[in-house]
Parts: sequence; C-alpha cells; structure tokens
Amino acid sequence: MFNEVELERLQKLACIKLDNKNRQKLLEQLANIISFLDQLKEIKIDNVWNFSQDFKVCNQLRVLPWLKKFDNIDWLLSNIKHDKTNKNIIIKSVLN
Repeated sequence: MFNEVELERLQKLACIKLDNKNRQKLLEQLANIISFLDQLKEIKIDNVWNFSQDFKVCNQLRVLPWLKKFDNIDWLLSNIKHDKTNKNIIIKSVLN
C-alpha cells in the first residue's frame, strides 16, 4: 500500500502539490491500482502460448525491395531552403 511518505516523494518527483482532499483521493486511487496489479500477479501464465518464439523478428530498418535509389539530391533540394553540414541536410522550412 502507498503511505504518506511515498505520496510525498511522488509529489516531489511529479512536481505537484496536492491539498488534503486530493491527497486522500490519490491515495485511494493508488491503493486500487496496486491492488489490481497484485491481482495480475496471481494469474497463472504457465500454459500461455509464447508468440515471441514462434514469429520471426524482422529488421524494421530493412531495405524495401520496391524502393529505388535516387542520386540527384541537388535536384530534390533545389526548391527548398536548406543547409548542408557534414552528411546532414537541415531543412529550414517547407511551409513558407
């Protein structure tokens, strides 16, 4: 259960200040949340299907087969205000 000391620490971490009414309300809500989490701990998951072992994880940064390489960067940037620094291109604005 949450106590007053933990609630005081939580207020400091969250940079909030609660009056007595809201402190009591928050303590009750946190107690309900912790009670619910305790109930979740009791759920048996021994025979639950572990899908993470059955699916192949693919690289989200993979090269897409339909993507074509475009070498003419200067043409792309000809109508856009931009700066080039090292290997980076900084677009100043695209809305103006």
